[in-house]
Amino acid sequence: MKKFLLFLFCIFLLLSFNASALTIDPSLDDEEYCWDLLMTGTETSVPKIYDEIGNTAVSADTELYKIEIEEGAFTESGSLAGNYSGELVDDSSWANITYDEGIAADFATYLLVKDGNHSPAWYLYDISCWNGIDSLNLTGFWPDGGGISHVSLYGTGAPVPEPATMLLLGSGLVGLAGFRRKFKK
Repeated sequence: MKKFLLFLFCIFLLLSFNASALTIDPSLDDEEYCWDLLMTGTETSVPKIYDEIGNTAVSADTELYKIEIEEGAFTESGSLAGNYSGELVDDSSWANITYDEGIAADFATYLLVKDGNHSPAWYLYDISCWNGIDSLNLTGFWPDGGGISHVSLYGTGAPVPEPATMLLLGSGLVGLAGFRRKFKK
């Protein structure tokens, strides 16, 4: 019985760490994917973008992670900046955000992709289907020139630390094993 429980636990660990990617491309039909293009806009300053977006949860207060490129160098900011790493190349139509460790942004519900020098100046996506651990691959943005200058994740929920979740699950399994052993005697 112990070997069987150990086997199940190992299978669970293998499945829980299986990361894949969520690819977002503006040229794809979003009805076939779990993400949804909510709107695009022409404003280029961030406060004006927030005004144009209006009644969503996208604001400076709900920004979780931001990667931007200026003069060939990129910077990361936001409350989850240490938990993710991004890849962004100047004048490129692609970007990548990967989960490293710590709190996962599984409560992130919006993604803002911005260029500012081309039309549209930005894209706003609903990514509430994203689990926060899979990589975000952004591709196909402004393929005729220009490129992604900013990518921001926004969310409204409360973060749940992944290690604490695993600890809770593990203690539950230990409790079940002890409960079963008690009834066996």
